[in-house]
Amino acid sequence: MSRTFHISLLFAVVVGLTSPAQARLPRALIDEAQGAGGLVLFGAVSRAWPQWVEIVRDGPSRAVGRPAFGRLDDGLKLVSSTAIHARSRDVWGTVETVAALTRGAQEIEALFPGRGPLVVTDISKRGGGHLRPHRTHQNGRDVDVLLYSMRPPGVKATRHGPEGARGPGDLDLERTLALLLTLRRADALEVVLLDRRLQRALFVYARDVVGLSEEVRAGLFEFPGGSRDALVRHAPKHATHMHLRFRSPAATAAADAWDRIRGLRRSEHVVGRGETLTSVASMYQTTVDLLCTENRLPVGARLRRGQHLFVLRLVPLEARLETSSDSLLEPRGG
Repeated sequence: MSRTFHISLLFAVVVGLTSPAQARLPRALIDEAQGAGGLVLFGAVSRAWPQWVEIVRDGPSRAVGRPAFGRLDDGLKLVSSTAIHARSRDVWGTVETVAALTRGAQEIEALFPGRGPLVVTDISKRGGGHLRPHRTHQNGRDVDVLLYSMRPPGVKATRHGPEGARGPGDLDLERTLALLLTLRRADALEVVLLDRRLQRALFVYARDVVGLSEEVRAGLFEFPGGSRDALVRHAPKHATHMHLRFRSPAATAAADAWDRIRGLRRSEHVVGRGETLTSVASMYQTTVDLLCTENRLPVGARLRRGQHLFVLRLVPLEARLETSSDSLLEPRGG
């Protein structure tokens, strides 16, 4: 037997001896992940998931642009409960993001009551845009959550609110894996960013304690040496929290549809040396007022080199007529 196998087996035994609760992942959830059916995700409210999707398709949220350059129109604010705790005021997201995150946290609380809420540190500002210190989190689809901890809820409370796990030894493997499987089954996530050490702990637990198949593990984890198409991928500086990117297809489609309804086409411009609002507007045959409105800039603002701008241009009437109204609200993916 290889050294790696012995280490993995020892890890599983230690987990089983020191944390009996870690082996109580519901069999139905495991079977469902393996494709054997069993668990109806989100409990009673899971049956309403298709209805949620239909509702938000006609809802007000618009995820404009990209997570690293965008904004959020008419977002929904996350509300704290026993299952989920908002630790900042910047917890505005698309309706789809907030709904899926809340439903997922409620399901975990129902499965493992009394073990503490899912702590959300940041989603987006009310109108989106740059949110310090993040590069992304700009259009209501990115969520940072603290890691579920094995410590009792009262032990990890500070003046800032509940705290999360600080490493693999403190990570509540059971609840974390259950949350990932729940959101994965709902097809709510585009990607999860997590430090490789934590991925390893979850991978070994999923393999040796829970018994997830190789196929399911490969789809879940980039570790060890897996595909970059896996759901959970490595990112530095993600050892104390997870970064969840939600798909929100309705919100992204609604942003495109709104531009088409107004007869406008959106593009992105990176400001070069010496460029001004006037020169950019002239380059794209648009107006300074439209540039300022779309980018929330004061009239007369000075541009900096490397700055990203949304540019809206009028679409010719014949091009608008080629697009039927039915296609405007169809989601086009994450």
